[in-house]
Amino acid sequence: MRIRTFFKKIAVCTLSAAILLSPASALGADIQTDMTSAESQDTESAASETEDLYGVEAYANLEAIYQNFPQRINDENNRSENVTNAGLWIQSQLESYGYEVSTHDFTHFNFTGTNYFVTKPGKSDKTIIIGAHYDSMPTAGVDDNGSGVSVLLELAHRFYDVDTPCTLQFVFFDTEEYGAYAGSSCFVYTYLMTNNLLDDVLCCINIDSIAGGDRLYGYGGEYDEDGKLTREWVYDEANLIADDLGLDLYTLPEQVTEFQSPTRLLGSDSYYFAKEGIPYLYMEASLWCNDDGTGGNDETHLTCHYQTANEAFASTGGQIMHTEFDDLNRLNELLPGRVQKNLHDASAIVTGMLLDISPNTEAGIAAGKAAASAATQEESSSTDNSIEDNVSEDSSFENDTSESIESETQNASLDEPNESAAPVIESDHKFMTGLFAAAAIVLILFVVFLLTAALTANQRRRKRIRRFGEDYKKKKY
Repeated sequence: MRIRTFFKKIAVCTLSAAILLSPASALGADIQTDMTSAESQDTESAASETEDLYGVEAYANLEAIYQNFPQRINDENNRSENVTNAGLWIQSQLESYGYEVSTHDFTHFNFTGTNYFVTKPGKSDKTIIIGAHYDSMPTAGVDDNGSGVSVLLELAHRFYDVDTPCTLQFVFFDTEEYGAYAGSSCFVYTYLMTNNLLDDVLCCINIDSIAGGDRLYGYGGEYDEDGKLTREWVYDEANLIADDLGLDLYTLPEQVTEFQSPTRLLGSDSYYFAKEGIPYLYMEASLWCNDDGTGGNDETHLTCHYQTANEAFASTGGQIMHTEFDDLNRLNELLPGRVQKNLHDASAIVTGMLLDISPNTEAGIAAGKAAASAATQEESSSTDNSIEDNVSEDSSFENDTSESIESETQNASLDEPNESAAPVIESDHKFMTGLFAAAAIVLILFVVFLLTAALTANQRRRKRIRRFGEDYKKKKY
């Protein structure tokens, strides 16, 4: 199921309430038609602007990794030559873009490794960390995690000379597979924390294993002791951007109990950032279960999810990472076009996020969600009031009818007609109708305001993305 943004919730909830309450329902229909048409045109335009732009360079990077650096192993007993050479290749790529590359050497228990990172200053010192690990299991390591590295390199190249609201830091982590996220753990505690830089980190975006899975997923947030979802604004932002671009970004199905949707703390390098209270987005391509909740390969591979329902992968329960299917030629043969599409979508979504996120984004998203919640409550309250009014009117009608019959009987017996009741009832009815119409008009104006504000914000975001896309085309990377 594709994620609905809270802006859409505002539109649907408030517009439904206006149509329900207002006698001028045609006006509401016109507003809905115009807004939907405008948004559809903008979405199609934004999507067309990004068509074939994103993921192209990433795929070329992935081919280079596949051909030159398979089996990038770094375990307690063996640091392969390929993992070392892959790190040096990443460094040379970043330097070719114009960056001065920093290295972070670490030792974690029996593991040693090197993180590579570059920093692109923004208008604010608040920093967005975008990360991916470059080591692998004893496979070609295309999906896990040559795909994340490839997109990260494309993003670093793309944003080298682009003005952004926040400072960007692109980090290539070592030793994720065997070292319990050793590279990212040491980066958080022996680099960021030791140098008093952790407070400057606004959020973390982690890209891991996005090449082969059936669906692109985004996870984020954390539940507190009271069961309230917190620090989910980066996850919300990702879904806003995906909707703007007309791309699908999925979240954990409710049937998955190992993790509580939409969060996923364990599983990749975003873990230690989340543990220190840094909002995160963890992006991967997978398929947790079928739409009806069935599926999964927990018995086969001790995990609650599998990556594809394609029958060609039945021997591994649908799993790609850590298997013989984590191979570029096999993925292209069995899932034609999948790798390119997933790289494109991930690159486009993260690009939109980096262009849009500022130190004020969290507050803006919170305000939008509060407005959506208020609109939902207003709709519910309006519906209840409408039902109560109908019941009240029915009861009033019955009482008036009963009283009228009784009055007519008495008047007939006394031969003295009573005509005063009708004007009073008619006056009350006119007053209530006028009051009801006034409330409906106010609500319609409120709907128009919210829709206009939401649409304007989305249009600004789309314009930024489209403008960036046009500039990106000219560079012809």
